[in-house]
Amino acid sequence: MLTHRMLHRLAPALFTSSRGLPLDIPGPPPGRFLSTGGALLPWAEDSLGHASKLFREYGRVVALVQGGGTRHIAQSEDCPGTVLCYGADLNQIITSAHEVYSKSYLSGALHPGQDPSPRKRPLLSFGAGLFSVNGDEHKRHRRLLGPVFSRRRLAQYAEQMVEVIKSEIAGWAPGQERDTSRDMRLLTAHVVTRTLFGKDAQLSVDGASRALKETLDLMGKPLTRLLTFDLPGLPYRRYLDAATDLERHVQTLLAAKKQSGVESDDMLSALLHARDEESGTRLTDDEILGHVSVFFAAGHETTAHGLGWTLLLLACFPQVAHKVQEELERVLGSGEPSFESLDELVYLGWVVKESLRLFTPAPWNGRVLTEQVTLDGYTIPSGSEILFSLYETHRTDPIFQRPYAFEPERWEHIHPSPYQYTPFSAGPRTCIGAMFAQMEMKIALALILQRFRMELVSKSVNRFAEMVLSPKQALLMRVQPTDGNFAASARKFSGNVHDMVNFPQQLRAGEVS
Repeated sequence: MLTHRMLHRLAPALFTSSRGLPLDIPGPPPGRFLSTGGALLPWAEDSLGHASKLFREYGRVVALVQGGGTRHIAQSEDCPGTVLCYGADLNQIITSAHEVYSKSYLSGALHPGQDPSPRKRPLLSFGAGLFSVNGDEHKRHRRLLGPVFSRRRLAQYAEQMVEVIKSEIAGWAPGQERDTSRDMRLLTAHVVTRTLFGKDAQLSVDGASRALKETLDLMGKPLTRLLTFDLPGLPYRRYLDAATDLERHVQTLLAAKKQSGVESDDMLSALLHARDEESGTRLTDDEILGHVSVFFAAGHETTAHGLGWTLLLLACFPQVAHKVQEELERVLGSGEPSFESLDELVYLGWVVKESLRLFTPAPWNGRVLTEQVTLDGYTIPSGSEILFSLYETHRTDPIFQRPYAFEPERWEHIHPSPYQYTPFSAGPRTCIGAMFAQMEMKIALALILQRFRMELVSKSVNRFAEMVLSPKQALLMRVQPTDGNFAASARKFSGNVHDMVNFPQQLRAGEVS
């Protein structure tokens, strides 16, 4: 019987395309088993570790499989293949010319094409948003979305975040053992639901939130990608059902907000009232639905795992946790974090920056070529997909001395360019929600650490990196009172995260796998 882990290995192996990369682009040859697919199995198991090995062996521009024949994010089956690369200078080239290095739909190969059947029509808008537009259309959407993330709006979102997060952690108590990765996913899901939909029409809000989560979950399942048949019992049918349900709920919310005529304090209302001053245009309902799904995805999983990894780092580095607590007591006392006070939490901001450098939540930046390019001396044909490694860049750029060390203090002295430090991409397609995400992380960490000391319980911590960098197993932590005993927060653990960070030697347990 095929296990979930085996399917995760096989899914990208079976998503192949016509081989078409020039053979002078170095890379591993096709394997004997499953041909192209056989060479992809190590990638499917651990994309970050496998890519690091390829970079060391072949250089900083490498074909995932020599000669191509692979496809992950490109919609077209004519994709010649996948090229991996890293480095600030290449990042600047890729992110600056977004008409050439274009983005694709979040759903990638699951996108139904431009003329789908009525059953698949809801998939046209799902995962679209800023991912699906390029050139002048992308600029128009950025202008329309600017007010959604204005300083005034961010201040409103900060108040909502405090309210939601306090409610989420109200049931935590010293002595509890918690799955932190699950807790952070629930916390960020509720935050993005509140800021995205508001409190209006709660039945539709709850339904839209459930449908969004289910659609995203199903999109990431290997069987959904392997068996794209609308048949009973298959996850692809549930994927179509969830996308249809999502469209229906969001349309209900949109209709209610249009009828009220009042602009409320949520993103959906801001999207509905957005107007481009240059063209006078507004977003269509389908465009709004696309942005809603992307905002939910980006504001949910990535931030959740960013928080989980940061709690792990704080548990393992007691001197850093102690400095964070001192700053919280000095700046906030017994009060709550506010939009205005976040700038005063300087050290906590360094902790977040350093955590995002080491555990970049979205470690790969994907692009599809609209024309042939030359990158670092290699000719790459049109239609090829480029996967840029933020993970590798954050560990190889000279500005980051001792790159595997967790040193928040480094941010007092270094000022990397957007191409050297790039957790939110760079150039014209810099994540429009970057400020929102960093604000949410600081507020959540402040509220949690004001109340609790989090103690590591997991005996093994391994990474899994597909679209998002997440723990492969539950990240278990025990809630403790704020007793200042930070040295007791860590325990020995094994796992391949030891390849990512120089954790204290005394925390290594057995063989790292």
